[in-house]
Amino acid sequence: MNSLSNTSLSTAQLIGRAERTLANCEAESMITTAIELAQSRPGRPREISVKAYLVALLVLGQEGRMHLIRVVRLLNQLDAPTRRRLGITRTEAITRRQVENIHHVITRALEAKALREGKTKWESLDELADMLLVASAHPEVEKSTSIAIDGTTIDSWGTRRRRHVVLADGSTVLRPLSTDPDAKWRAKGADAWKRPVFGYEVTAAVSVPDQGKEPVPLAALSIRFRPATVQTVEMGLSVAASVAQWRGTLGDVLVDREYTRSIAGEEFILPIRALGGETVIDLTSNQLGATGTLRGAVIIDGHPFSPTVPEALRYIVPPAVGASSEELNAYQERIAARSVYAMKLHSIKSSGARTYMCPAAAGQVICPLMKPKKQAKRGRLPVRNVPTSVMPGDICSNAYTTFAPDELPLAQRQLFGSKDWFFSYSRRSRVEGYFGNLKNEANENARRGSIRVRGGMSTGLLVIVMAVATNLRLAEAWDRGSGRKKALKPTMGRPRKQTLLPSYEIALSAGKSTAPPKAS
Repeated sequence: MNSLSNTSLSTAQLIGRAERTLANCEAESMITTAIELAQSRPGRPREISVKAYLVALLVLGQEGRMHLIRVVRLLNQLDAPTRRRLGITRTEAITRRQVENIHHVITRALEAKALREGKTKWESLDELADMLLVASAHPEVEKSTSIAIDGTTIDSWGTRRRRHVVLADGSTVLRPLSTDPDAKWRAKGADAWKRPVFGYEVTAAVSVPDQGKEPVPLAALSIRFRPATVQTVEMGLSVAASVAQWRGTLGDVLVDREYTRSIAGEEFILPIRALGGETVIDLTSNQLGATGTLRGAVIIDGHPFSPTVPEALRYIVPPAVGASSEELNAYQERIAARSVYAMKLHSIKSSGARTYMCPAAAGQVICPLMKPKKQAKRGRLPVRNVPTSVMPGDICSNAYTTFAPDELPLAQRQLFGSKDWFFSYSRRSRVEGYFGNLKNEANENARRGSIRVRGGMSTGLLVIVMAVATNLRLAEAWDRGSGRKKALKPTMGRPRKQTLLPSYEIALSAGKSTAPPKAS
């Protein structure tokens, strides 16, 4: 048989791979059991098995045209041994009505299963998705514990219009009329680049390499399919918890500002820390700068700093998106100048508590209140604005200070804005790449027109299969070598002359020109 998809595999190979995926998880048996429990009385034996239908969807998913009529054509093209192996008992041609019937039987059984277990129908889709995604991901994804989380919209095949309704008093009002009862309307929000949508949203957790480690295959490890008005934070935490349960551990969790919009972002960050993970986040405008003090430490961009940090360095505006390299370099130079006043992260305990080292004790600055435990770096000058009195328990009275997990919710391993932070946060683009593959018209094409069913369960089932097909295709590309890339390492520029740095910092603290002094 020739290949039906744009992959290098033949149809027979695609079918075999789909069968192995189902054999590595309990998705088929879960659906079959749910169908048996949902039947009130025995009916005529089905001539198409659950396995045959799922295999056909997985094969067609990589073609980008997962219409039910194509399932009919594919199953009718199979040879007799393959039909028997997949559990197709019908000897005549399979009809479209039979395919549509098995699709509706599966979705109704999943809804009935959720009702018996006291769950929502969406949660039954969550269980099915996690089973299939873990089974379809390349085994090498387990080399990394870090994930990136984001969401994307899926337009409904249904429509949402308005009609005039006459009320009892004779007046008329406009009311929405939807042909998809589960799909929701999400208007354009504050972000102008987000278009309005009538449909659903998919939240995904995808694999990313651990910081400084070798690359891993790209794969979705967990997804949540919900109406478009879904709560972003809740779904993000759900996929993170699913990945943590599967792996038994959780590394870095990279998200955009949608998940940490509040002042401290604690509704997302603290639950992630409770799962054992560490967030890598971009800060919103209301989270930048000095936001108060804690035990004598000045909290700047979520990180504790020495109270001697100059006023001119307490608020540094990040460059806008698309800024020039000169603007980015100037920003990072100011971040580097401020970093010498930052408390050095010493350890993160299992409880989430963080222990920081005084910058003077770490040899970053010279302060009369603290003897250095490490030799001060060359060129460092004594700090200015040293506190005249120190309270017991303040950071200036101890070389090490421990903060509770909820005291510094915005703190990150890498200092926000530094080169290390930019390099770490760049891994988040992997989730955008996955959605690009999922929606690519040349591949799975998960968009309106490719999915021609209505209703949350029917649409969600096909979207899940498309995500699994994307995992399988990306795993094949990884094995061919086209998906492998060398580990990216931050480039090291010409080292800064240490004798110029203190003068630069003093100029900043005095509010003078930020240009380094010229050589005489």
